Amino acid sequence: MDYSRAKRYLNTLQDWERDGTAAGTPETYLPRMRALLRRMGNPQREFASVIVGGTNGKGTVAGVLAALLQACGRHTGIYTSPHLHSVTERIRVGMEPIGRGDFAALLRRLWPHALWVEREGAYGPLSFFEMMTAMAFEHFRERRVDFQVVEVGLGGRLDSTNVVEPEVSVITPVSLDHVATLGGTLALIAGEKAGIIKQGVPVVMARQREEAAEVVRRVASERSAPLTEVSSSLTWETKE
Repeated sequence: MDYSRAKRYLNTLQDWERDGTAAGTPETYLPRMRALLRRMGNPQREFASVIVGGTNGKGTVAGVLAALLQACGRHTGIYTSPHLHSVTERIRVGMEPIGRGDFAALLRRLWPHALWVEREGAYGPLSFFEMMTAMAFEHFRERRVDFQVVEVGLGGRLDSTNVVEPEVSVITPVSLDHVATLGGTLALIAGEKAGIIKQGVPVVMARQREEAAEVVRRVASERSAPLTEVSSSLTWETKE
């Protein structure tokens, strides 16, 4: 399988970014992803993780975090979406995108697992984003990273990235987005974004509108997750 064929295989999967359709129903999303990862030996558990959710700036925050970890001597993988020029941009180690040959070889190895999940897993076929997420975890395992920085795709609570066990969760500013899927109010959307907060795991929250901040605070409290609010922990001023 070469790179062009690998892309054709991927494009046979349902893709929310491309056509606004999701594979299966919400209750199948995470069970399906976990079934795939179990078949792969749960690569996402073999290194430390940071997960970045929110609406605005999460890709930038993920990139800065990955660069900081690299500067501190950590061998770091970063998974983001969408891409600008090539789908390989989504999976990077040391800020370098996965090579096209490695990308094709990785999909070739993992495709039988995807077929098994569709046939035997009782959750329906994988989506484009789910397959890409699994490929990122496997590539990071093969490259023996110390840390991975993972940007949430859509929402948070049911997103396929929400299988990681992070060292810290980050929530960037929340605003109205994908209201048909995530809910029609800022509070409902913030609830979906706050779904990445794990029991006892520290969470960092960017400055929010109060309606969203209240939701994140409540979820963090319910899950005994130490919360750092950037707006109260840091001060800054803009100079002309």
